[in-house]
Amino acid sequence: MRLLLGFFVLIHYIIGLAVSQGGFVNSCKDLKLPRDSTVLHANCRRKSGEYVENWLELNNCIGNNNGDLMCRLRAFLHELFS
Repeated sequence: MRLLLGFFVLIHYIIGLAVSQGGFVNSCKDLKLPRDSTVLHANCRRKSGEYVENWLELNNCIGNNNGDLMCRLRAFLHELFS
């Protein structure tokens, strides 16, 4: 069951990478990471062209894997398959 769940998570991640086309830097502006904060703020463009205010809690996305910064999904997959 863990292997099947890991496979679906991996497929979802790969599709997300393909759709992003260069990541958030090309479609978001006014990026701010306030001092002593783990919340990234930005205005991100929708398909319609309008920009919307958005935020992301970085602790949900980035982890520490024995001294190496790592995408939480990558760390999850590493634990799942090791």
